[in-house]
Amino acid sequence: MLNKFKSLSLKNKVFIILGGILLLLIIGFFSEDQNKDTKDVLKTESKNEIQQKETKDDIEKDIYFESDEVLNNFFEKYNSIAKVKINKNDIQKGNIRTKALFGVENAWCEIINVEKSSESASKAYIHISVSSTDKKEINKEFVFNLLRTTNKKYTKEEFSEFWNTLSKEKYNIKYSINSKTEFEGNINHFNLTVLR
Repeated sequence: MLNKFKSLSLKNKVFIILGGILLLLIIGFFSEDQNKDTKDVLKTESKNEIQQKETKDDIEKDIYFESDEVLNNFFEKYNSIAKVKINKNDIQKGNIRTKALFGVENAWCEIINVEKSSESASKAYIHISVSSTDKKEINKEFVFNLLRTTNKKYTKEEFSEFWNTLSKEKYNIKYSINSKTEFEGNINHFNLTVLR
């Protein structure tokens, strides 16, 4: 083959060499283009995976109580308004799927979502039981945030009136917070019943 190339005229040799170079340039150009496309696809897939992971993490962050949507929503609302948050890792599942147990500052809390049924309840409600862990007055701000979680329109003035009444009593009292929320107890231990 080399002998045939030697026998060609100079014009044909230059033409063959330039054709070969052109062919190599074309091949290189297309392979570089394909590599760039492959890199772009990999970058796009990588970005999509990261976004999906971040979205999944965001969804997981919002789940406070997986076994009951009503209680999960309660914790979301509470944490959206409160300075002292309820840590989702501190929420324990009670002995039924709609019961949560948690501690905040000096209070131990039990919250139960009671569904409407002919056997146990004529109306659906949330029952919240709060006890002081150190025999001291339960944090006022925590109680206010609990009440605001159940009723966004609940004002500081209404709460102050309620808290003053509660602070003066030595024994358990019953207090109607509003048409949907009933309080029973004292400053160290109380129960809230919130109609849904």
